Amino acid sequence: MIIILMNGTELLSKPFVYSKASRKMIVTRENNEIVIRIPDTITDLDGLQDLLDYLVYRSIVTKSTATQEQIDELSREVNSSWWAENKHRFLPE
Repeated sequence: MIIILMNGTELLSKPFVYSKASRKMIVTRENNEIVIRIPDTITDLDGLQDLLDYLVYRSIVTKSTATQEQIDELSREVNSSWWAENKHRFLPE
């Protein structure tokens, strides 16, 4: 069984259980942490890492005071810089 512990501000009022066939996932809140129990039969570790990355992202985003306009501007700047550095990989010279 894989156990994921997170410090979080969202409260779970009662345990959440997802069960389909023999796959059973349980989400509970214990000592200011959200605990997600996942069966070790899950073999898609890349997908699990994507989930963990998303949870970290959500944790960071919830603390942000940036406006949507600031986020959009930063996104344009990053995309522009990335394209300038990488367009040679996609377009023939």
